[in-house]
This record gives sequence, structure tokens and C-alpha cells, in this order.
Amino acid sequence: MIVNGIRLGSEDVIRLKNSAAIAQRLENKWDLLLRQVINRHAKDDAENIPAGSAVNPPDFDFLFVEHYFQVQIEALKLAEKETELESKKLAAQPRTLAAIMKLYDKWRKGLYKPKGPLARASEMKTKYINAVQKAWHKYSESFRHGGEQTQVEIKQAIVEAANTTTARAQTIVRTETTRYFNQARRAYYDKGNEVTHYLFLAVRDKATTPWCTPLKVNGKRGRSGLVYAKNDPLLDKETPPIHWNCRSELLPLNRFNPVHRKLIADSSIQRRNNVCTPLPPGWNK
Repeated sequence: MIVNGIRLGSEDVIRLKNSAAIAQRLENKWDLLLRQVINRHAKDDAENIPAGSAVNPPDFDFLFVEHYFQVQIEALKLAEKETELESKKLAAQPRTLAAIMKLYDKWRKGLYKPKGPLARASEMKTKYINAVQKAWHKYSESFRHGGEQTQVEIKQAIVEAANTTTARAQTIVRTETTRYFNQARRAYYDKGNEVTHYLFLAVRDKATTPWCTPLKVNGKRGRSGLVYAKNDPLLDKETPPIHWNCRSELLPLNRFNPVHRKLIADSSIQRRNNVCTPLPPGWNK
């Protein structure tokens, strides 16, 4: 992989490929589970139209928080494994795997409620209920007034309405997965003296946004390929994700690595020396 005319080492490529593979596996697992839950609830809600039963899918809460812990655990395991690629052992990470597992156990026992994931789960549930109830109301009115829609038609309409929730859930999960991996890296490497900077790298394809691209858009460049000093306040603001569906990563730069030193020494790619496309309106870091 070549960045700013400098070829990254095999260790860096391994690091990035590992995190991308784990993230994709977790996203795929979540997507399958969520679609199964939405499909089941949508069909049950269609069956309940004559009885007027309430719509309330409790599975969202559980699955969302399960995902929250699983991604954190995988991210921290990856950060621990990455130290094998460094020239020197870093200081102990502030958040240990044991600490996360302890919180996970407390959640399983009902003794701990992570506010962020539960709030996002509540958002998903509300969107699901609103989407389904619109279809539910339409077809229940028709049912009560002698409409001729078949149960199959009603089920299909409610499932299609519920699928809008799936798209929103995929966006949240992809964004949060990016957040967990990058925060785990920073939590680990910020405590060591060897890593002094981070390199912002974006996935380059048709979906790459103006905020992350290495190219200039309307005279302002994206952030891929830029180097952030570890103590720069901009790093806190711009640690990925920096928009919904963001897939960018921070690569820790080790001052003992000659390739990394070249990147750190190049003033033209320091974030502070570049004018970047402003983050999207309303994006709250």
C-alpha cells in the first residue's frame, strides 16, 4: 500500500486488513440477526391486525447491546495483538479485556445498562414501531371495513415497511464499529511513548466521501493520507467515524519505524497544515 508516495510496510497492511476483516464479520453477523428479528416481528404484527395487539419488539435492545460488547471485545483483542507488530512493547492499555468482560457479564445479569447503545436501540425500536404501525393502521382499517387484502399481502406490506429500519440499523452499526476499532487503538497506543502520530486512511471506492477522500473537493481536501500528532485536539474531533457509514481508520505511527518517520517528517501532510472539507452539519463528536 502506497500513501503519499511512501510504501507502507507489511505490518501496517496486516494491521489494516485484520481490522477490516473483523469489522466486516461482525457487521454481517449483526445484519443477519437483525433481519431475522425484523422479519419475525413484521409477520407477527401482520397476524395481530384483527386483534389489535401492540407492536413492541424487545429483541432490538438485547441484540444492539450484545453487538456493542462483541465489537469492543474484538477491537481490544486486535489492539493487543497489534503490539506484536511494533518494535517495542507499549505500556499497558487503560481498558483491559478483563474489564470489558466484567461489564459484559454485568449486562448479561441485568446489573449494568450502557446508556449509549440502549439509546440507539431505543431509536431503532421507535423507527420500527412507527414504520410498521403506518402499514398496520392502513391494513387494519381496511380489514375492519371488509377490505379484500389477503393475509399474504398484509404481511408483505408490513415487512417492506419494516425494512426501512434495517437500513438505518446497518448505518448505525457500521458507524459504531468504526468508532470502537479506532477508539480501542487510541486507548492502547496513546499510553505509550513509541507512537507519536496517527495516519488517517480511508477506504477508496465509489462510496468514499469528500470528508475522507485523499483528493480535493471544491478547493478543500479530504483527510485520508494526513498525519495527526497524538496530542492534537483535532485528533479527538476527527478520529473516525467522522460521518455516518464512515469506514476510515487511524494507523499508529511508530517513531522507530523508518517508513513512519518519513510520514511524520513531511510537513505537507500534517493535518494542521491542510484545509479540509468541514465535517457534515450536525455531526456531533
